[in-house]
Amino acid sequence: MRIGGFALGFGFACALTPVACRGADLLSENVPFDDIYIGLSTPPTPRITEKTTDSLGNQTTYRWEQLNQDRGIDGEITSLNGTGHPWGGLVWGAKIDFAQYDITPATYGVDGGGTYSNSSPNSLHYQTLGVTLIGGYEYGINGDDGPGDGITSFLMILPFVSGGPAWAENEVNNGSGTYVRERRMGSYIEGGLRLGGYLTEEDWIYGVFIEGVASTGKVTLTFPGGYTSKLTLTQQGVNFGLSAGYRF
Repeated sequence: MRIGGFALGFGFACALTPVACRGADLLSENVPFDDIYIGLSTPPTPRITEKTTDSLGNQTTYRWEQLNQDRGIDGEITSLNGTGHPWGGLVWGAKIDFAQYDITPATYGVDGGGTYSNSSPNSLHYQTLGVTLIGGYEYGINGDDGPGDGITSFLMILPFVSGGPAWAENEVNNGSGTYVRERRMGSYIEGGLRLGGYLTEEDWIYGVFIEGVASTGKVTLTFPGGYTSKLTLTQQGVNFGLSAGYRF
């Protein structure tokens, strides 16, 4: 489980670089700003543990292995606010993002030993829809540029926390070669830290970022015949992304 660090830089860059703003001398004033941006990133696919219970109460734990894709896709829209200062800028805001992953396993590992192949031709997916709270700090590299000096640049560091609903798919073989498929909603939480570098000119901003993320999602699915599957989806790794924003 996927947050608005790069737009953070947009606000602060405007506070430090007059060329990026509607106004001139912002270095010596407390200048408020409001920004909106969109972003696209490729978060790591979560690791999956499944605990099953059959109609007789027998329980088994599986590890989904060799997932179809190592990375998912995440789209986001962020609103950032803050106040610029000569020493830098603190920003805060919120983000909404939707992420999707292909979690189809090639094999299942059974706790206690043993592995068997996934014989189903179907794909399985995991999605999250998150609301993220963000806040951090930006530093302009050439914040003393004057109007007309061209493109300016800045760096950012941004911690975040997120959470929301999550949806997962799973299926079971009914014993006659037919697979019964289910999709259910659960929840997830996520935290991390984003580092980014950005360029801005006039009211536009473009950047790249890298972030360390950790999240946990839980979804429970029920199937005909009293079979229950509880999925735990754990994500740890590095996310890479691009962003573009505008000051209104």
